[in-house]
Amino acid sequence: MKILILGGTGLVGSFIRNSSLADEFRLIIHGHENKSDVNCDMTNINEMYNLLSKDKYEIILNLVAQTDVDKCEQDASASFNYNIKTAYNLSQTIKILKINSRLIHISTDQIYNENGRNKEEDQNPINNYSLSKYLAEKLFDLDKTIILRTNFFGKSTELKLESFSDWIFKKSFSQDKVLGFDDIVFNPVSNHTFIKTLRELVVSKEVGVFNLGSAGQITKFGFIKKFLKAIHRGDKIQLHKANSSEYLFAQRPQNMVMCNKKISKLLPFKLPSIEEEIFNVGKDYCYNE
Repeated sequence: MKILILGGTGLVGSFIRNSSLADEFRLIIHGHENKSDVNCDMTNINEMYNLLSKDKYEIILNLVAQTDVDKCEQDASASFNYNIKTAYNLSQTIKILKINSRLIHISTDQIYNENGRNKEEDQNPINNYSLSKYLAEKLFDLDKTIILRTNFFGKSTELKLESFSDWIFKKSFSQDKVLGFDDIVFNPVSNHTFIKTLRELVVSKEVGVFNLGSAGQITKFGFIKKFLKAIHRGDKIQLHKANSSEYLFAQRPQNMVMCNKKISKLLPFKLPSIEEEIFNVGKDYCYNE
């Protein structure tokens, strides 16, 4: 099976490129020239057309996004141009060329901010980033598309690409005071669970919108504290509770916890708890120090 990975040289793409998926499937990587197989500026629909007209793919995986939340808030036009225009050009090119490939579009848990465990229909974007991601989702034909809303962490294999757990790991070797927000609750998955789930979605015939999060929930402060314990560096850092509104430029949703009931029916494995995910990723850092 041939899979085109748009934005495949970023953080998410790095996890995919260095996973078992690279052995099982033929991955065609789009992105920065020195790491990619194909190139095009996705904000230019002519370049998008030229790329997709040259070859056929069973799956198109779209990872392209501006994910810096504060940057999106500071420059709304740039974030909407990158997150929405690229999605529009992709969706229009698929229609023009009558491409039958199934599309998997990676979205975010930041579009949620309701009480309890957010179901797929509970959207409530409150900043430019989440709004741009939500509007991008609406551009795709759900009869041929999977929208996967998720949040994940894990040990990056590339120095310039950093996940939340990479940031914590680096901070544990510094003398910096670290703020853990106790007003934000979420349920991210590990890179391992993300890859396992993505593999199941690729080989399935499913379409539609799905959440992917770990079982349970945790605050950002709680996550940092548990992760530091998992990597045996809990006594190496000055960790303090804080309120996100006092330190971040863009307003953040306070409850991004996702309900996994829908996707759990498709998966041949049980989604791990957040504690299991933190422990398992922690081992990756301990074994590779």
